[in-house]
Amino acid sequence: MRGEVSVVMISNVPDRLVSGVKVFLRGAGLSEWRSVTSVKGTPEFPIVLFEGVSSRDQADRLRNVVVLSEAVPIDGEILISQLIGSEVVDLSGRAWGRVVSVEANPAADLLVTDLSKYIPSVFIIDYLEGVVRIDPPEGLFDL
Repeated sequence: MRGEVSVVMISNVPDRLVSGVKVFLRGAGLSEWRSVTSVKGTPEFPIVLFEGVSSRDQADRLRNVVVLSEAVPIDGEILISQLIGSEVVDLSGRAWGRVVSVEANPAADLLVTDLSKYIPSVFIIDYLEGVVRIDPPEGLFDL
């Protein structure tokens, strides 16, 4: 009645939705940033009130809208957004291009470089300021 919206969470970060956080609403003719005014319910099934949504009619317009939040870094993990544009270098210092995308793959996500190389993410050793270091097995790029 007050404009609250039930949200289906798809996140590996608990408490992603909290009062005051800005989220991006996309779909159903929307493409805008809004603040979360309040959250109740459970972490798995939150009920959210967005800034500027105060009636059931306004809430109904948010049906099937995707709610996106900024990525939250987790210690020891690399965000996909950090990888895009990064140079890929193996342990010998040889460059294998820049990451243009990351493709989901059942065994391991694949880094796709501008040199048309597909590098399984399991070979990433570390990431430091725009450089992804990898330790690929011999012959990976000979295929």
